[in-house]
This record gives sequence, C-alpha cells and structure tokens, in this order.
Amino acid sequence: MNLHEDIHRIKQMMGLITEQTRVLGRVLGPVGKQPISNPDLDLVHGILGSKRIQDDFTERVTQSLKEWNNKGYKTDVTNIKIKTYIQGNDIITESSCDIVESMDGNSYNEFTTRGSIGDDFDTRHDGQIDGLVDRLTQYYGGNAKQVGKPFVISFNFNGTNVSYKQSFFVVSSDNEKESKTTIQGNDINDLRTKLKEQTQNISIDPNSVIIDMDVYKISFNYGNKKIQIMSLIFDDKGQLSDRLVMIKSKNPTMEIIEQGKDNNIDWVVVII
Repeated sequence: MNLHEDIHRIKQMMGLITEQTRVLGRVLGPVGKQPISNPDLDLVHGILGSKRIQDDFTERVTQSLKEWNNKGYKTDVTNIKIKTYIQGNDIITESSCDIVESMDGNSYNEFTTRGSIGDDFDTRHDGQIDGLVDRLTQYYGGNAKQVGKPFVISFNFNGTNVSYKQSFFVVSSDNEKESKTTIQGNDINDLRTKLKEQTQNISIDPNSVIIDMDVYKISFNYGNKKIQIMSLIFDDKGQLSDRLVMIKSKNPTMEIIEQGKDNNIDWVVVII
C-alpha cells in the first residue's frame, strides 16, 4: 500500500471521506390492500413477503437483483421504505427500495424479510430473526446481512393502535454459479439460433468465453462489457473472410472471440 492509499484509508476512518454508492434502479413493491370491514392483519405486512402471496415486495426485489446480476453488476439493497395507513375503506401498505452496486465485494441476489404483527409483535419478531443471518448464510452458501434497522410501523384501526415490526435481509448465493452461463446446441445451426436468442443486450467478460464446437457448446461469465449480441458465423464455401469484412463494415464494434474449422465448415464467434 502506497502513501496515497494510507492517507485515503486514514481519512475514511476519520469520517472525512464517504464512499458514493451508485444507484442502479428503484423497486416499488405491490400495493397491499386489506378491507377495514374484515381485514387479514397477517397480510397487511404479508405484502412485504409471504408464502401466501405470489407477488410481494421481496419477490420483486430479488427479481431485480438477479436482472442486474445478469447485466454484470454486483448488487446490494438500501433505502428501504415501508408505510401502512388507512385510506377510505382499506388498510394500505406500500414499499420501495434502491438497488445499488455492492461496496463490499459480495453480490447480494436474494432478498427476504421477517415480521410480526399484533399482540406481542416485538418479542415474536425478535425471536424470528435471532440467528437468522447464520441460517441464511448456511442455506444459500454465501454471505447474509441485515439491511438497516428493524421497522416498527403503527396504524389506527377502529380506534385501536395496531403495530408490526419488520426486518429485511440480503444474501449472496453461490457467486460462481450465478455468474456463469452455458449455451449448448444440438448442431451448429441450433447453437447459432440459441446464441442469437440468449445473448442480446447483455454484459459479459469476453476473456471468459470458452468454445467447444465438438459438442456445440459456448460458456461465458457475465461481466462489465455490454454487447448487442454474440454471434456464430459459419461458411462451407471458403467465403468466411469476405463475409467478416462485410459484417465489420456494418458493425465497427465487432470483435472476434475465436475461429476454427468443423469438418468442412469454417466458423467464427464474434461479439458486436
């Protein structure tokens, strides 16, 4: 570590430098509604995450995390906001958060929550999350952490104050597994079609591409290079070089990843 890095680290420790987190996107949870006349109180906060609800806040956030992972970003969650209030004849629950680039090297791609409502909500909540970080880490095989502090949300229901306590967690699963993809065809035509369908507008690491034309398989890691498409071009008439010149003239960003010969077919894999 050089002198400049030493000074930078000391300033960070003294609070003189704060790292700027890059916000990638924002997620809005579904709006939960429970009728005042006959509410299911468990679903008042269940809209944040419950096995009884298919489209909840945690599902939307996890989906967004994985989408950003597939674009080559390491992700985290911050700025969670939740609120519950009475509107007309309904109890309304809303939620949102920011998806940001991870600052600690882990890519958090799972988002989950635990909470309790009603009588003795505080004690029941605390019992649910006791040791939860360790259990999540063991289950997913990555790193888990709590996002911020627990929320305590209260609302007045028929003259009675009702409260719930809610905590949120992120987990990194097997990063090696999440960062790789493999595309395999039944033959060279099938591989070309699948590449066209599965590599549009993604971000990859070009140095990670592995091509095995014996079994028509291409694998690669997601990374930080945004591409329009990865394409397999082949020719059995000795005209591949001329075709590449034409393609390059129309697509100046084209890069050749690898080329070879399969029986009498010349082939090349390119990214554009």
